[in-house]
Formats: sequence, C-alpha cells, structure tokens
Amino acid sequence: MRDLTEQYKGKVKFSIVSASSPEGKAAAKKYALGGAEHGLIGLDPEGGLEILIPGHNYGKDLIAEKIDEMLAPS
Repeated sequence: MRDLTEQYKGKVKFSIVSASSPEGKAAAKKYALGGAEHGLIGLDPEGGLEILIPGHNYGKDLIAEKIDEMLAPS
C-alpha cells in the first residue's frame, strides 16, 4: 500500500482498517462483502461505493487498475 499511497498522493486517501475491529466489521456488513471478512472498499468523495473486491486475493496491480478506473473521467 505504501507504493500506491505515493503514486496516488493528492488523488486518493487510503485507510487500512482491521477486519476484526468494530469499524471493519461494520464496513464488511454495510458493503456486503459476500460473507468475506476481508476486502477492498473504495468510496468516492461523497462516500458512494466505487470499488468492491471481497476477500484478499488481489494485489497491487488489481488495486491500481480499479483506482485508475475510478479516477477516469466519465
């Protein structure tokens, strides 16, 4: 995540939340991670869901791809 934080500095705010924390459990429930306790959730500036990848079978390349899609002009 450190590499991506630098790559998208000023464009994306990253927060890492423990899946076992109350905040993490609430996010998993709110965004319906399909029963998974872990995942990647990307929100727009207004808090709307933009990216949802359940589980933890993703890497830096997929995360960057999804962020680029989110940032691309409509």
